[in-house]
Amino acid sequence: FNEKGATLTRKTVTMTGNAATIPTPEIVGESTGSGGAIANRGTLVIESGTFSGNTAVYTGGVVRHVLGTLTLNGGTFENNSCTNKACGGGVLMLGGTSVTTINGGTFTGNKADGAGEGGGGVILQSVTTSKLTVAGGLFKNNSSAYGGVIATLATATPLQLARLMTIFVRQERFSDGAMLSFWEEGLLTGILCRARELALEGERL
Repeated sequence: FNEKGATLTRKTVTMTGNAATIPTPEIVGESTGSGGAIANRGTLVIESGTFSGNTAVYTGGVVRHVLGTLTLNGGTFENNSCTNKACGGGVLMLGGTSVTTINGGTFTGNKADGAGEGGGGVILQSVTTSKLTVAGGLFKNNSSAYGGVIATLATATPLQLARLMTIFVRQERFSDGAMLSFWEEGLLTGILCRARELALEGERL
């Protein structure tokens, strides 16, 4: 847990098989079941490492990020998931006033299982006030009912993918949005897609 005002940098770390569960009874005023490995409210930098087999019941199989900044420069993220019906973000859940920049990393086999109703096999951007920039990375064989890589909810602001030079390779999805699911509008530039179509949920791209 990285608290507001704190700074945490992860390098060559291995985080596997961790889980964010729901205690009985629930903890009043806390968002349990989110962020299988890390819950961030401060400044978090991930330079490298392996994050695999982490799970969350609701959102963010690896990271729950609702405040502060997250910079992801590298690392391997594989086979992480969220599991509850209509869960979101097999790797990242972005909410609150969080700011996220993804410059690199490899994302493979991550899932928002959710009994066929999950959103964002890798990333769920859940609220109007969060900001996301994807400037690099490799995304392969991630899956979700809505957005094999990224899903934004109906209340989210337009997703800005500035200078996107990411290679999307064979993204899976169960129903809508092989790679990206927009319920509002989005800006994409410099995108290279392989093997799967770009399917859109929203009003326009």
